[in-house]
Amino acid sequence: MYENLKFVIGGRFYRKEQWLHETRTIDTTEIIIVTGGEVNMFVEDESYSLKAGEVLKILPGERHGGTVPSQATSFFWLHFSSDEQLPLETVFKPQNCDRVMLIAKELLHYAETDGYPDECADAMMRVLLFELQHSSSETGKLVSEIKERVRRAGGMALMISDLAKDMGYSEDYLCRVFKRSGGVQLKQYITGARIDVIKRDLLIGAESLSALSEKYGFSEYKYFLKFFKYHTGISPSSYRKTYYNLHTN
Repeated sequence: MYENLKFVIGGRFYRKEQWLHETRTIDTTEIIIVTGGEVNMFVEDESYSLKAGEVLKILPGERHGGTVPSQATSFFWLHFSSDEQLPLETVFKPQNCDRVMLIAKELLHYAETDGYPDECADAMMRVLLFELQHSSSETGKLVSEIKERVRRAGGMALMISDLAKDMGYSEDYLCRVFKRSGGVQLKQYITGARIDVIKRDLLIGAESLSALSEKYGFSEYKYFLKFFKYHTGISPSSYRKTYYNLHTN
């Protein structure tokens, strides 16, 4: 695999002040590995806000550039050519970021140091791609972990920002990974899981609606009623009255 791959050029970018990536297209494949700060870019019609440890793949001919200025930004940028399809998502976070960055550093060492043949950099680029490909296969495990954390929330409000921080990923990355896995937005999935728990409690529990509102962390009883009706089309009391008999008969 990657037998005809050729490393073209690369480097380590760092900019303390604000910086905006120029808009362009290139005839090579580019891998950007963010090592610090934030990189705000678009690739074709999609925009991304990348944080340390995340990887961006740009294919030949894809229009790309900055969306908003980034600051205190650092990343590896690596260009290569290959006649094989690269089985990687456009953006993902490798399982072992430190190892990926170490390989990238070694790759640049061979590419920039006199005395080493071009084949050394080519070989290290292949090693890096194999490492990234192996890491990307962990996406399914990440989605499963997200679902498990939503389940454990047990109907309580779960902020995506808190979930991302606790798991060590950016909000943007978690939302994109989850959406790609099943076509459902993460926020929609979290809300649906919360509604399902409340529905179950309405059918099998005897607690008052005000008690349920407090139990599931709503700041106001009126907001609980509005939240439930907005997402189900029916009030909690009507749902309990309508479906309790169906559930018990």
